[in-house]
Amino acid sequence: MNLTTTSSKSRHINSISCGIVCYKTSHVQVAKLIDSLLTSIEKLSDSQAKISVTICIIDNSDEHDSLSSFFREQQELFERNSIVFRYFSGHGNVGYGAAQNIAISVIDSDLHLMLNPDVTVEEDAFAEAVKVFENNRSVAMLSPRAENNSGEKQYLCKRFPTILTLLIRGFLPKFFQRPFKTKLERYEMRDLSEVNLTERILLISGCFMLVDTKVLQEVGGFDERYFLYFEDFDLSLRIGILGGLVHSPNVRITHEGGNTAKKGAIHIWYFIKSGIRFFNKHGWRYW
Repeated sequence: MNLTTTSSKSRHINSISCGIVCYKTSHVQVAKLIDSLLTSIEKLSDSQAKISVTICIIDNSDEHDSLSSFFREQQELFERNSIVFRYFSGHGNVGYGAAQNIAISVIDSDLHLMLNPDVTVEEDAFAEAVKVFENNRSVAMLSPRAENNSGEKQYLCKRFPTILTLLIRGFLPKFFQRPFKTKLERYEMRDLSEVNLTERILLISGCFMLVDTKVLQEVGGFDERYFLYFEDFDLSLRIGILGGLVHSPNVRITHEGGNTAKKGAIHIWYFIKSGIRFFNKHGWRYW
């Protein structure tokens, strides 16, 4: 369903925080993300009253792979842009959700953005996203329109998965996926509007989740029993109990992403283990 009218119950956004989890991430990739965030934050500041911004980097890398020296060099840049910067390290590779929870436990903002380091945001992404939350008080979490580096559209919103759908998407070559085209397109919500805000989204990808901070903290953040994969789906379902999940085509990002099967055996193991946990918790659907 599309939100074609503005809610009469508006709110004002005064602060935004951002949590970015890194693990052996290159300086170049992080710098690219930070640069896009600063540009978008500047555009947001131009469009309305001053909004305070906090950026949290949660570094799951070992000490010798950490980004600490890089961010010490960047500190002046954040201060020059009036951005509060917090760097968390030394806790080891605790997984994606547990790492995000480190920042979630200490933030005090109106909205909190959870990001992958392989994302860059468009210049007007923050301004467009804030409009959605200010004009629609029932919105609890937002997903953007995404493309990869080649300009191909990515589908970050999903319907509830089945075992068959996940196996086809994750492990079958594209040629052998053709007989399941309709099924896969439905799961990937390829019917989403390219013009209007769409509500009643069920599942949102964790590469970009902009959330009402109070709702996020009320549900306790991520379930840390998911080390990697499905923690975003689990969080989506729990947040959806308290507020609306929406997709905005006007909030745009670029996401490099990657196929699970191509990342190697350890990622396949994490995917299977987390998938079993997810279906045990939320119900099994096979076909």
